[in-house]
Amino acid sequence: MNFISALRDERSRVARLEQRGQLLQASLRVFSELGYARATIGDITREARIRSTAFYDHFPDKESAFMALVAGSAIPLLEDLEALRFKSHDFEELVESLCRAYFSYLARSPVIPSLMKRDSERIRSIFDQAMVRDSLDELEEDIDRVVSDSGLTEVDSSYLAGTIVGVTFEVGIRMVSRQPYDVEGAVRFATAVIVGGFIRLSSGGVTGGC
Repeated sequence: MNFISALRDERSRVARLEQRGQLLQASLRVFSELGYARATIGDITREARIRSTAFYDHFPDKESAFMALVAGSAIPLLEDLEALRFKSHDFEELVESLCRAYFSYLARSPVIPSLMKRDSERIRSIFDQAMVRDSLDELEEDIDRVVSDSGLTEVDSSYLAGTIVGVTFEVGIRMVSRQPYDVEGAVRFATAVIVGGFIRLSSGGVTGGC
């Protein structure tokens, strides 16, 4: 390949990336304003000022564009959660650190709060499918570790992991609906609810299950 051909290929690659970025930014504005159900591919391409057929060079359908927005925006959260692993010495510290990581992520995310206000159930579904499943296994391992290290009565780590995810997600929805975002208030509330339930379970010897 000669220099001119290589230069053309690089320009084409950069232009393609720029167009994809335009479509994602337009998708965010359209989904935030209209919601996923009402939004159309035509709405997105008009907002991006790009011909409609160009959309399909990047995404097969609007669901793929929505998922790309969410998955791309969640990378910093996953990195933060991975960095927290093995650093907590007890259950309360574990829960508080996870809550702070999640609510802080929401507060600084330019994407998720806007989408969550209109399509929280779709966000929850994507989190469950694409991200939370693997993270739940790691969370259960961390719960088992801190419970064992604390010498407390064994509790159902699967139930606890699901509770942590559920409570933080629901509190997060409420947090982003208010201005300004009260990260520390959300952390205190979610931590108190989760840890309070854990203390009751561990002291009462309730382990979950049927």
